[in-house]
Amino acid sequence: MPVRVTDFKIEGRIASMKVHQPTRMNKRFVRALHKIGFELLCLNRGAEFVLHEKFDPLRSYILRGQGSRDMVLTTSAKAGSWEQPLLQLRSDPTWPGWLAIIRLAATFYIDLSPGNEYFAKANLAELEANNMVKWSDKDGGKPIRAP
Repeated sequence: MPVRVTDFKIEGRIASMKVHQPTRMNKRFVRALHKIGFELLCLNRGAEFVLHEKFDPLRSYILRGQGSRDMVLTTSAKAGSWEQPLLQLRSDPTWPGWLAIIRLAATFYIDLSPGNEYFAKANLAELEANNMVKWSDKDGGKPIRAP
């Protein structure tokens, strides 16, 4: 899957272009992002925390691909905001679990809750209005769109 550059323009000393990088956002890709997020949680909270049995379903998903998980990702970003990779964790007592935020050009919001509950009730139309999409690893990876 080659990288393509289109709409190359020069205005004075500034060049602009669109870069297209095809990516297979399949179960393997989604599992890898969950692994990164879970390792970040381990680094932040310690091994004893993540070895709790409540994380068994998440570990089974990461290690053996058992079950299915969703994530949310950005579909556009402000110029310059994608240049620096970002690894972050967020949690709130009212949330079902931890949320990992991983920016690798696009920003991925990874649900680290044991039961994959974080985005279960997400308002899909609201996500899309904010240039975000919910993504499932089912059927080779696919967006979950508002009806």
